[in-house]
Amino acid sequence: MAGANPDDAAVQGWLGYCLLLESRNSATPEEAQALRKRAREAGLRARELGSKWPLLNDLFTAIDTPAGQPYSSNAEASARMKEGERAFGKGEHDAAPAAYVAALKIDPKLYCDALMAAGRTMEARDKFIEAVIAQPSPKPWAAL
Repeated sequence: MAGANPDDAAVQGWLGYCLLLESRNSATPEEAQALRKRAREAGLRARELGSKWPLLNDLFTAIDTPAGQPYSSNAEASARMKEGERAFGKGEHDAAPAAYVAALKIDPKLYCDALMAAGRTMEARDKFIEAVIAQPSPKPWAAL
């Protein structure tokens, strides 16, 4: 789809996001680095095409965050989150929320995506706001 729509800002933005997700699940650090490079290129192309996607800046921040960083200090919760990200990246939209919810049960302070998947959207919003207040920065989720 992206190859057929190189001038579509939304397609390029989503391509960058999907490549970033894939980089988190790649087999080797070299593959992850190559995917993150492609994600940045797609994001830059989206910006060049005039994208106003609010998450585009977050995409660049996520790309710049070192790969392999755990989601939680609890290894099992991190493993479930990675499982959810892998499932989401593959389009397995039934498996992804189940993994996020499992991660959230292990580590209740975890990551807004897990709260969202569990249907706890207001709590996810509140956690994000707390993170912005605790650590005003281009990547406020780091305080989550």
